[in-house]
Amino acid sequence: MKGRPLIVPNWLVSLVLSFSILAGMLSGYFPLQFFDLKLYDLMTALRQRETPSPVVLIEIDRKSIESIGPWPWPRSVIADMVKSAGNSGAKAVGLNILYQEKDVNPGLSAIRKIRQTLKSEPAYSTSNTIGRIDNLLRDAATEIDQDTIIYQAVKPVMNVVLPLSFSWVPPVGAAHEIPEWLYGNMLQKELAVPNPKDLLANLQNPHLAYRNYAPPADANFTYPSLAKVSGRHGHIDFQPDSDGLYRSNRLLINYQDRLVPSFALQMALAYADKRMDDIQLSGSRNIYRGLRYEGKKIPTGHDFKMYIDFDTNPFIINRYSFADVAEGKMAKGLLDNKLVLIGITDPQYTPTYRTPVGKAMTGVELTAYTLENIINNGFIYRPGWGWFLEVVVLLYFGVILLNITKRLNASIAIVIISSFLVAWLGGVLFMYLNNGMWFYVVPHAVVVILGFLLQLLNRFLAAPGKKMDEHTEMNKMLGLSFQGQGQLDMAFDSFRKCSLNDPSVKEALYNLGLDFERKRMFNKAISVYEYLLKGGKFKDANDRIWRMKRAEAKLLGPSPGQRAENNILFQDTQTKPTLGRYEIIKEIGKGAIGTVYLGRDPKINRKVAIKTLRYDDIDAEQLADIKARFFREAEAAGRLSHPNIVTIYDAGEEYDTTYMAMEYLDGHDLARHCRKDNLLPPKMILNIIIRVAFALDYAHKHKVVHRDIKPANVMLTEKGHVKVTDFGIARLTTSNSTQTGIILGTPNYMSPEQVLGKKLDGRSDLFSLGSVMYELFTGEKPFKSDNIGNLMHNIASAKFTPVKTLRKDIPPCCEALINKLMARSRAQRFQNAGAVVLEAQQCLENI
Repeated sequence: MKGRPLIVPNWLVSLVLSFSILAGMLSGYFPLQFFDLKLYDLMTALRQRETPSPVVLIEIDRKSIESIGPWPWPRSVIADMVKSAGNSGAKAVGLNILYQEKDVNPGLSAIRKIRQTLKSEPAYSTSNTIGRIDNLLRDAATEIDQDTIIYQAVKPVMNVVLPLSFSWVPPVGAAHEIPEWLYGNMLQKELAVPNPKDLLANLQNPHLAYRNYAPPADANFTYPSLAKVSGRHGHIDFQPDSDGLYRSNRLLINYQDRLVPSFALQMALAYADKRMDDIQLSGSRNIYRGLRYEGKKIPTGHDFKMYIDFDTNPFIINRYSFADVAEGKMAKGLLDNKLVLIGITDPQYTPTYRTPVGKAMTGVELTAYTLENIINNGFIYRPGWGWFLEVVVLLYFGVILLNITKRLNASIAIVIISSFLVAWLGGVLFMYLNNGMWFYVVPHAVVVILGFLLQLLNRFLAAPGKKMDEHTEMNKMLGLSFQGQGQLDMAFDSFRKCSLNDPSVKEALYNLGLDFERKRMFNKAISVYEYLLKGGKFKDANDRIWRMKRAEAKLLGPSPGQRAENNILFQDTQTKPTLGRYEIIKEIGKGAIGTVYLGRDPKINRKVAIKTLRYDDIDAEQLADIKARFFREAEAAGRLSHPNIVTIYDAGEEYDTTYMAMEYLDGHDLARHCRKDNLLPPKMILNIIIRVAFALDYAHKHKVVHRDIKPANVMLTEKGHVKVTDFGIARLTTSNSTQTGIILGTPNYMSPEQVLGKKLDGRSDLFSLGSVMYELFTGEKPFKSDNIGNLMHNIASAKFTPVKTLRKDIPPCCEALINKLMARSRAQRFQNAGAVVLEAQQCLENI
C-alpha cells in the first residue's frame, strides 16, 4: 500500500522544536528547569569531598529539649552556652536564634516597682534596714534579668554573630528604618537592573534583564540593647527553587539600597578576621557573578545566590547535642579556633526545608553547610558564559537531527545522535564533579529525543495505518482503573475480557497478582497467575504459584522441627509480624545465634533495630549462660546514655524468641575501612578514635568494660556520628560473677590479659582500641595466625609488626599513640580513655 505524504516537513519539525526549547531554556521554563534540577540532585550525590571543616553545630535537638525543658528556654541557658563557647577558644559564635523583643518578666517588673516605692520613703536615705532590703531586691533583680544575663554573655565574646530576617510582604505601617548599629554590617552599593545589551556584551544571558527580583519589603531585627553589643549580623533567610527544594543561600540581599550579608557569610568573614568593608564584588556594569575577600573568590549568580554542596561525608561538620555540651560530655579543646553555630534542629520548634539530599533540614543546618562550603571552597555554580555554550550545543543538536534523520535509516540515526548526546552528558558530569560547574542538559535531551520521536511519528502517519484492538484496550484501561482504586476483584474481571496475546495485558495481570499477594489473599493470587499462564509462560508466575501455596500452608503453623524464628517473616509476602509491640519490617543482618531486623515502634513511629536470639542451634547446657549474656548486654548498655554509644530501648522474651530493641543506625561499620584499598585519611581516623575513646571513658566511669572493641562494633552513621555497639560480652565490674578464667571477645583484638584469662579493667578496651587504630592505618590486623595457639601467644607477648613498616607516611604522633595503646603491660598504657582523647586531639591539631 502506498504511503501518504508527510503532514509536516521534517525540517520544520526540527526548526520549531529547537527554537521552542531554546526559548524555554533561556526564560527558565519550569518543566525544563524541574528535570534539570532533579538531574542536579543526582550529580550532587556523586560529588564527595574529604576535607574536615572548622564548623561545629551545637544543636538544640529533641534530646536537649527533653533534658533541659520545654522550648523556649530562659535566655540565661543560651547565655551560658555562648559564654562557654567563647571561653573554649571559639573563633566565632553564631547565635542562630532571633530575639526581637525584650524578655517579659512580671517578677522583675514587680521588684522594680517595690524598689521605686522604697526610694520614695522619707527614711530611705537614713534607714539601714530599708537600704539592706533595697540591696537584696537589686541582687534578686540581677539574677532574674534574662536580658542583662545574655547581654553580659555576648559582650565579652568578640565575634558573636546575631541573626536578622527579611519579609517580602509589605508591612501594615511604615517599614523599619535601618538601625544605626547595622550600618557597619552592610555594603553600600547601588544596584540597577542591567540592560540586555550590556549582558550580551559580557556573554551573559540577556533574558536576565527581564527577570524581576524584588527586594525585601521589611526586616526583623534583634532588639537594640542586645544587637548593639554584637559587632556582626547576618540574615537567616532561605528561598526555594521552582520545585520547592532549597539548594542555595543568597549571600547578599539588597535592602533599602544596601547589601546585607547572610549569616554564613558573616561567620566566614569572622573566621578570616575581615569585615564587610573588605568585600569586593566581582563584575561590572551591574553584572555581578560573585564576591571576594582576602584572596578568596566565591562564585554566585547575578542575584548573589550561592548553591550549597550538601556533602554527605559525616566528618565535614561536627555536630553536638546542646545537652551533651552543657553537661560537659564533650572533650576539652574541641571548640578551639572553631566556628560555633548554636541553633534549633528539632523540627517541632523550627521550620524545616526540603533539600536535594532526600531529607529536610532546619535553617541552622543549611547555614552550617553554606559556611562549610565557603571555608573549604566547595562551590557549585553556573558560569556566566554557560548559557552561551548551552545555546550553541542545543542548536548543534538541532542541525544534526535535521540532517542525519533524512539521510539515514532509524537505527543508524539513533546510534549517531545518541553518541553525541552521551558525549554532552559526560562532559557536563565531568565539569560538575571536578570543577563544580553546572550546565543544563535536559533541553538538549528533549530536542534529541522528542525531535526524533516526532519525525518517526511523521513517518508512521505517512505509512499505511494500523487499527488497534479497541475492545482489549478499553477493558485493560477499565481494569487498571479498578486496580488503582483497590477493587482487585473487579479489575480481574475486566482483565479476563482482554486478549492474552497483548503483552501489556499480561503485565497488568502479573501486577494484579502481586497486589493480591501484598494483601495476603493467596488463593486469589494463585487464580490470577493460573489464568495468566493460559497465554503462555510469563516471568516467574509458575514459581509464584508454588510459593503462594507454601506461604498459605505456613499460616496454619510451623511444621515439626521447623525453626520458629523463620516464621517471623513469611517469604514472598508483605506481612509485617511483631515482637512485643514492635512491628517487623525486614531482616537486616544475621549472626551465628540470632538475626537482626528493622522494626518500627508504632506508638511513636520510630525505627528500631531488633536483635533476636535463636535457641535451636544452642546446646542446652549453654542456653542459660547465653540468655544471661544477652540480657546483660541490655543491662550494661541500658545504663549508658552517651552520644557515642548505641541506645537500648527495650528487651524481652516472647514465646521461644528473646529480643532486644535498640537505636537504628543508618550507616556502616569500620570493617570496610580496614581494607588497603579503602583506608581513611589520618585526620578522619583520629576523629573516630577520639569519639570511641570518649564513649569508653564514659562507660568505664560507669563501671562497664566493653571487652569486644573491634571494627565491626564501631558504626559511622549518615549524620556523622560515631557509635560504639554490641555490649554483648560486657561485664559489669560491680557484678559478683566470676571475672577470670573465661575468654570472651574477638581473638584478633584481645588484650594480653584477656587471652590469659585475667581480671580485666578499662585498659583492656584501650589495647583493643589500639588494634583497631593499627588496622585502620595499615589495612592489616596486628595479630593474625592460622593457629589459635600461635595467635594467643603473639597477643600475650604483644608482638606485632611496627606500624611504620607497613605505612611509611603515618604521622609520628599517630604511631606513638598506637604503640602506647598496645603496650603489653597495663601500667605502660594510657590509664584511662580520657587521656586518649586529649592525646589524640593534640595529635589531630599537629597534623
